[in-house]
Amino acid sequence: MYDTLFARPLFVGAHMDDIELFAGATLARFEKNARCLVLSTHDGILTAMPGSEVVKGVKMYPDVVWQVCNFNAVDGTFQRKRESIAGRLREYGRPSVVITHQSSDTNQDHRTVYEEVVRVFKGKVPILCGSFPNNDIPAVHRTFFVTVTKYLIQRKLQALANYESQRVKGRTYFDEALVLSQARVWGSLIGEDFAEAFEVVRLWV
Repeated sequence: MYDTLFARPLFVGAHMDDIELFAGATLARFEKNARCLVLSTHDGILTAMPGSEVVKGVKMYPDVVWQVCNFNAVDGTFQRKRESIAGRLREYGRPSVVITHQSSDTNQDHRTVYEEVVRVFKGKVPILCGSFPNNDIPAVHRTFFVTVTKYLIQRKLQALANYESQRVKGRTYFDEALVLSQARVWGSLIGEDFAEAFEVVRLWV
């Protein structure tokens, strides 16, 4: 099932570091076939991300084909550029699965990306949504799990460690112990040591 579903996966994030947070270990597991679309590098946000961090982040997954765009989050730019975002998504044709932000994410940029992914890909390809720490209100029931190893979780942690500018006060979801423990909890739900969990929007194989 995994081989079919993740034959040509497309990961879509609003900002650099988002994909690593909600699916970093899954990306590492399937990176040889993966493509990533990132719509902003956090430009214009209170804690702007230096270009050096973006370069380091991309290099953490050397087999992945990355497209990093320059949509800003300032003044609701994401909301005003929905058609441009949808256009970028359509460039990818029909991936085997799309992994993006979840439906109940409270961040307005994350929510916009989710809505455009569903608008472009619904009825065409399976859609899974990763859990973004601290944004799950209300919490969504996880119904799809990807088993990962401790090595893959460590790769996720190494990727997140590059985003020093984002480790500001209150962002506890960058804490290594928390990331590892969450992977253990999800793994325990399916009888495995570690896993990442996803909301199912559409799924077929």
